[in-house]
Amino acid sequence: MIGYVRNIITHSAVDGPGNRLVIFLQGCNFNCRYCHNPETIPRDWENSSFQMAVSDLVDEVGKYIDYLSGVTFSGGECTLQSAFLLACCRALKERGIHILIDSNGSASKETLLSLAAYADGFMIDLKAFSGHLHKVLTDAGNAHVLANILVLAQYGKLHEVRMVVVPDFADTRESITWLADQHLLHIPIKLIKYRAHGVTDRAKALVPPTDDEMQVLKAYAEKMGFHKVTVV
Repeated sequence: MIGYVRNIITHSAVDGPGNRLVIFLQGCNFNCRYCHNPETIPRDWENSSFQMAVSDLVDEVGKYIDYLSGVTFSGGECTLQSAFLLACCRALKERGIHILIDSNGSASKETLLSLAAYADGFMIDLKAFSGHLHKVLTDAGNAHVLANILVLAQYGKLHEVRMVVVPDFADTRESITWLADQHLLHIPIKLIKYRAHGVTDRAKALVPPTDDEMQVLKAYAEKMGFHKVTVV
């Protein structure tokens, strides 16, 4: 089976616990205004990525296996290539490798649960709680995202919820409140400071939050009862 890969980072400390190899699959069904990897969005697979067979990907991971804490699949939106992703997860799990999937949460419940049979957890990017704002930010709705967060939590596969903080644009406080209302206080959340690095021109006007604003949001999440809140 063949997949379309944009990039592979052999050592990362920001894509899950420990030292991880990160595989960025090509293509995304969102068009996030502040995307830091806009080159991964196009779905003209053959012109924007390189092909890899499952066996080749497993062999590539094997080169670094002695130094890795695990593998993280990202994108783009890696679940768009669900058959390839599932085959990779199955093959890597047979070798005892810890697997995380970084996703926008838009896949079907069936797709996520099939992947959950082999993946150790999912890191879900919650762009906005408001459906209207989510569409403004991403050109897509968020009904599946919110539902899938609950599904993954129910099955013990929700490793982390990530939120990019953009003052006066992303409703991060409302997202935190919703997560608390769903009794997900045990789930780690990561507050990511928007930075204008690698973004397209349409995001240049967005204003990054100050360090103080990030700490205020962190304090709010902790006041709501979240046990692990990270600011990056």
